Amino acid sequence: MKFLISTVGKPSEYNNAKYIYKGVEKESNFSSSLIKELEKPNVNVLIGQFTLAHENRTLSEHVSMKDLQDFSLETLKRKLQLDDYQIIVSPGVVSEYNENGSPNVLYKGDIYNFYGYTLHSLANIFLDHVKEMDNQDIEIVLDLTHGINYMGYLTFDAVSLIADVMSTKFSVRMRVVNSDPYPQRPKGDPTLKITPKLNINEMNEDVKPSFSYPVGEGCVKSLRPSSVIPDEKKKEVYDQVRGKQVNGGLPKVESKYFVNSFNRGSLLSAFYFNDDFELCVKKAVDLFENNVILDSVNPLIVTQRLSFTETFQSYVIAKMLKKLHGFPNQQNLDDGVPIDEIRKLSEIYHKSQPVLFTIINNELYSLQKVDLDNWTPLNKILNTRDDPDKRTFFAHAGLPGGFTEVRKDQTVRVRYSRDVLGNVKDFLG
Repeated sequence: MKFLISTVGKPSEYNNAKYIYKGVEKESNFSSSLIKELEKPNVNVLIGQFTLAHENRTLSEHVSMKDLQDFSLETLKRKLQLDDYQIIVSPGVVSEYNENGSPNVLYKGDIYNFYGYTLHSLANIFLDHVKEMDNQDIEIVLDLTHGINYMGYLTFDAVSLIADVMSTKFSVRMRVVNSDPYPQRPKGDPTLKITPKLNINEMNEDVKPSFSYPVGEGCVKSLRPSSVIPDEKKKEVYDQVRGKQVNGGLPKVESKYFVNSFNRGSLLSAFYFNDDFELCVKKAVDLFENNVILDSVNPLIVTQRLSFTETFQSYVIAKMLKKLHGFPNQQNLDDGVPIDEIRKLSEIYHKSQPVLFTIINNELYSLQKVDLDNWTPLNKILNTRDDPDKRTFFAHAGLPGGFTEVRKDQTVRVRYSRDVLGNVKDFLG
């Protein structure tokens, strides 16, 4: 399945060029129009910002973030004549000043919000199409020709992380395209009448999972007060995050143990620390959106009072890993986990972490001959120590004898002894 992902900044300032891609030339003000024709992607995604909201609208004091997105969407569709695109309108930062130096338009916030919101929105789009993929390879064509300064590298980082996680289930190839620079010509230059020819250049790579996914300290750390609001407002804003105001704040959901289970190859742990990561993401996005405030109409000042943090990434990644690999919302772990499920999940390491893949499957191989009707500590069978240290825990793929119990009904199952989960958390933390 092929995805075309394009960025766009301020299309009212785009001029036509003759774009050349794969030997084909097309005149347009938007490079992706040619790429879309030739690549014929299954899914087209456009990433813009809500900083276009005022271009064709007079904003009032009651404008919400959704209004900013809708008004910006109108501008994008009209200027670029878009069709068949899923459009992400992320928060952005823009400053425009009058000739006397006074502010005319200020969209204030931290640029990391563009990254966090784009990452979350892209994750949803990819997850929505997982069923259609049906074990197909994924090809991502990322067009970074357009977009204001920070949009390019933040979008590249977001798409790269999404591609990395998707590669735990699918073969993923990522191609990044960008045109030659548009020539800067002063007014009166006779060449202004000539439409420049711009080659669209490409670099590509096969993506493999890194298993160095970000972790954080609790859902409540997914947001923080923005650096652009006054200090006296920060406590009021953060109280919303901590639940002292507005609908209980962010939930007590923890992602780091689940994510580190994948990072470290301790797959049984992932079943134990599977949580409602989607709830954390949804609540964080809702709180962020509700704290985008129009402070002033003249001059126009829009402030993002909250900011996403790097911890927010961890919850987006945990949500993706959970959905991609079919972890249930609830599971009775008193019944353990069939070793066949762990063996199947271990395939995620086959290409990029072959040593880890071998360690996990060696451990599972030693268990498959067990023939016990009742739950039995593994150390009684293997005659190993009762209190494994952290090194031993990971050396045995999270299945050390002192922590693990096994039994066989129709298949061999494993589980952790109830009194060791605190130790497992410490090792994964």
